[in-house]
Amino acid sequence: MRPLLKKRFYLSTMLALGVLLLCTAGGYGQQGARAYFNSVEDSLAIRNAIIHADTLSLVDQQAAHILLVNTTESASDVLGDRAHPLYDSALFYLGTSFLQLGVSDSAMIHLERALAMSDTLYPDGSLLMADVLQMLAVVSGREQQFDQGIGYITKGIEMAERYYPQEHPALPRYYWYAGWLHSSRGDSEAADSLYQISVRYKREQVGGSVEYADFIQSIAWHYLTSSEEVRAEPLFLEMIDIYREHQPQGENLLYSLQGLASHYSTSGRITLAEPLLTEALNRAVSASEPILAIVAWLTLELGDLYREFGRYADAEELYFEALQIYSELPETTASEFIYCHLSISTAFINQGKHADGEYHLLQAQSIAADNLPPDAHEYALVLNNLGMFYLNRGRFNDAIEHLQHSLDIVEREPVLLEKVIHATVNSLATAYQFLGEYDRADSLFQAAYQAADAFYIGDNPALARITNTLGFFYYEREMYKRAEPYLDSSLAMYRRLFDPPHPSLATSIEKAARLYGSTGQVALADSLFREAIAMRERLFTDTHHDLILGHRYYAQFLSNQGRRKDAAEEFRLMLNGLYARLDESFHFESEGSQLEFMENILRPNINAYFKFCLKWREEDPEIASTLYNAVLRFKGAVVSESARRSAEMTKNRQVLELNNELTDLREQQAALASRQSTPEIQEERAKIRKQAALLDAALRKVDREYEKYQRLLEAGWEDIQRQLQPGEAIVECIAIPRESDTIYAAIVLRHEGFPVLTPLCSEETIADFLSKAADPRRPDSYIANPEVGHELYNALWEPLGLGTAISRVFLSPDGLLHRVAFDALVLDIGSEPEYLCDSYELFRLSSSRQLLRRDFRFNPQRVQRTERIELFGDPAYGNGSGRNAWTPLEGTAEEIASIGAMCREIDTPYELHKGDAASESGVKALSGNAPKALHIATHGFFFPAFEHRSHSSSSTVERSGLSGGSQLRIIENPLLRSGLILAGANAVWTGALPAGPKDDGILTALEVSGLDLNGTELVTLSACETGLGDVRNGEGIFGLQRAFHIAGVESIIMSLWKVADEPTAELMRKFYGYWLGGAKKTAAFHRAKLEIKQKYNHPLIWAAFVLVGE
Repeated sequence: MRPLLKKRFYLSTMLALGVLLLCTAGGYGQQGARAYFNSVEDSLAIRNAIIHADTLSLVDQQAAHILLVNTTESASDVLGDRAHPLYDSALFYLGTSFLQLGVSDSAMIHLERALAMSDTLYPDGSLLMADVLQMLAVVSGREQQFDQGIGYITKGIEMAERYYPQEHPALPRYYWYAGWLHSSRGDSEAADSLYQISVRYKREQVGGSVEYADFIQSIAWHYLTSSEEVRAEPLFLEMIDIYREHQPQGENLLYSLQGLASHYSTSGRITLAEPLLTEALNRAVSASEPILAIVAWLTLELGDLYREFGRYADAEELYFEALQIYSELPETTASEFIYCHLSISTAFINQGKHADGEYHLLQAQSIAADNLPPDAHEYALVLNNLGMFYLNRGRFNDAIEHLQHSLDIVEREPVLLEKVIHATVNSLATAYQFLGEYDRADSLFQAAYQAADAFYIGDNPALARITNTLGFFYYEREMYKRAEPYLDSSLAMYRRLFDPPHPSLATSIEKAARLYGSTGQVALADSLFREAIAMRERLFTDTHHDLILGHRYYAQFLSNQGRRKDAAEEFRLMLNGLYARLDESFHFESEGSQLEFMENILRPNINAYFKFCLKWREEDPEIASTLYNAVLRFKGAVVSESARRSAEMTKNRQVLELNNELTDLREQQAALASRQSTPEIQEERAKIRKQAALLDAALRKVDREYEKYQRLLEAGWEDIQRQLQPGEAIVECIAIPRESDTIYAAIVLRHEGFPVLTPLCSEETIADFLSKAADPRRPDSYIANPEVGHELYNALWEPLGLGTAISRVFLSPDGLLHRVAFDALVLDIGSEPEYLCDSYELFRLSSSRQLLRRDFRFNPQRVQRTERIELFGDPAYGNGSGRNAWTPLEGTAEEIASIGAMCREIDTPYELHKGDAASESGVKALSGNAPKALHIATHGFFFPAFEHRSHSSSSTVERSGLSGGSQLRIIENPLLRSGLILAGANAVWTGALPAGPKDDGILTALEVSGLDLNGTELVTLSACETGLGDVRNGEGIFGLQRAFHIAGVESIIMSLWKVADEPTAELMRKFYGYWLGGAKKTAAFHRAKLEIKQKYNHPLIWAAFVLVGE
């Protein structure tokens, strides 16, 4: 509710109570003096004091109250405990004064004393007693004791009807209060009856006058804000006619026009609302002395109306006009600025300008935090809008946090905010649904629906939305019979409420289409799909998420009906919209937010297209070409963008400063990750996470180099093919989730011809092979058993049909395939197993798009790089006790020494770092002064994701009582659960010392990602399990591989399992010998691996290490 609209409601409701109280006190004081007071001198003095207090209260309520306190004390001194009309009147007036000051408990005490005295003095009742009962009813209502209040007002009405003449102005007030109490208790029918009596009395007394219009205004506003809009309409029409005739330049006419327009808007009669709001705004602007605050408020209201029409650009313009007016008014409140920014944000988001939308949301949040108490309902509204924004960006945990906080605030508010409660509960349910907590979502959806159904009378957009959401929840759970009545009911309501085109109507039509499509009503579904898309095309740009979803769902429907070409066109439109939305995300969201947006919002649409391509690949072989272009855009897109941004870091001073701040925060994160969890530590972790996300987002907003990179993103499969030589091929793997499982497929691209799409096997099959190979020495693992290796070859490689013409393969895995040692797959068992590496030179890429990136990434004029080789090994881990302590790797000293000797032989500069010098700070010192190669021979660690998070609690993921390496095992961020162990690490790892902010010997992947190693051709992680990490389909491995990629490293050598020191050192010596001798990295690595294979034979020794990168 707008600030002035909210103010108007309170003025017309709560302040109306105060005005009526003043009228009661004033009118009664003089009549009562004649009716009840004695003529003794003391009585006259007290009578005169009461009359004076009554007059004084109109200008100085506090002074009047003090006078009444003294007067009541004087009456008590004179009369003692005796019942007396004088004393009774004094108690009544003092109780009324306490009520006006908002001190309900004192008001109740004095009014109850007055009632008890009246019972003694007037057994048959009196006017004074009726007024005491009326005020007691008001106090009870304010204290939410509605039944008690109704009891008082019922007795008061009976007495007032007996003693007041029908034309007395007090009678309508009694019925007004009675209606208010019944309505507050939820008995709208009784309330309406009482309100009608009060209106009839007032109409008979002063009908057609401004006094009459002022009286019915509070009732009309009460109906409007209590979701009884139908009853409000005739009252608004009546008072608008009166104000137009008697007060054409008055504020009440403006408020009344806006109120009726609001009723028309929310009931779907937008075309009736516009002329009323336009009239109100024109009258406000053309007034002899315009009240600019009212002009600004009406400008916002007209903007809201345009937004309902789908005229988002027009709404945006009006919102900014209102903000400008408010900015020039010294009396503008924080609430008014907040509403402006929230409105602007909504207009931007509806136009697909999410970065601008988020900016104004955060502006609103900042203003609320700086100027309002934390339980202010405006703050709750800001949190609600932020929660909805995060929900639509796929940031479900952030959404739940903000929505729950909002709900906690508004649940303490009066019925005025019940609409907000319904909407917030509905949004919370949606967030839990996305997270898969269906029982909790179902309970919340039902609670929101039942509350809204009881609260709203007749058709209402909020009720339609909640009903529609509940129905669609059941649809997505494939509970079609339960879904249908809710979806049908909401669609019928939307059609009665809104004329097309309207965004909510379009959404409801589409959901009904999906239901009918799923239940076999094909013709009806097709008609509804086309109606919804046509409506959205009139409302939105091509990149609006609702229109993107419309194309996707219609495409899936068409595909199910066998209409492949029509479906392909709808998917093409969908993909174009997704490309634009991903591009926008890169401009303003942090890496974490980009990942959530990709995973939760974009990925379901992408997967729908992948499944379509897999289904129709045989009927339309060229479908693989469009699929490949989509894969190039989306696969590994977030890590690729982070790496690009890292490469540009040094070109802009502002960017560099922000990055330095971000690096400091990441070091603090890494230090806190291994600290024992306490409430204070957990709070500090959460605080730093949020600060880091905000800094990361700020970095992306000041990026100036994106346009060049965008051209790289738009490259197609033909551009990739031009990079291939005869005998080379690309195998681009993709994981495609289906209804019951996930299937893996591969796109094969050769030097000539079109891409070919080939299905491979299910994820369950791959997971079974990998689980057996968790210990590669197991006799049933594909590493140790050639027969099992041949089975995996038949599942993953043989279907590709590469043949003997291909000798070099660029392999881009996805999902679990990142954990497969492809070199160890067995082509032919025979007497001596023939492995894949015997026939193919494999080179891993995170995406085949990397074949285009070298020229973009490495330019000597853009990065500082030396020709030096940095060699780290044999770190002094320090003293440590217990099984968790790291022990020395003796072979690493010889390993780096032998590589150093090679460097000397060919005059390549190098530097050895061992013992205490093999430190975390030593690696970090290379940032910004990148070496040609970085070799780190030490222990590595990776802990799998720990299933610990509960959305039913606000607790963080960490457990108390753990520290060091044990604490790292249960940290949520995968980049903190993987890393390298360097000098001095045992002190922190074993928990003997707390982690420090700079150098604790534990170099996490998160810290690596903040380094500037652009220009470094190779990082070799000669350590155990450095190739492991959390797997995300479409985004690769979250661990050291990703971290060094983001840091700017071109290629990485890492291991998939533990390997003995001696063969590891030998492999490294051979590789460096060939590479530093002039061979390409891929050729050098392949040759070194084959030679180690000839010596050691078993793939357990030679297949663990993989080369990944550019």
